[in-house]
Amino acid sequence: MGTDGTGIVTHGDFKMHMLIRYPHGRTLECILLAASRDRLRLVTRKRNETMELRLVEGEWITEEEDPVQIESLIWDGEASIPAVPVPAVMRASAATH
Repeated sequence: MGTDGTGIVTHGDFKMHMLIRYPHGRTLECILLAASRDRLRLVTRKRNETMELRLVEGEWITEEEDPVQIESLIWDGEASIPAVPVPAVMRASAATH
């Protein structure tokens, strides 16, 4: 994972998309720009505004001190699923031990 020229968090040419929900039900579609253990920097779709979420006592809080929930975090690249069926991987692993 890295950043592209605009600072957007990417893995190759792919971006991380997020949906966040406010307590009153409003949902925002965002793209993750940067992340650390207790902060997320996002850009909101259609508004081209950035926002920061902070993790405070187990809850994500906006800059306006509103609590939000992360409904989904979606990478627009391929999933990390092994190309070989899992039983075959397990048999190959057992054979080498």
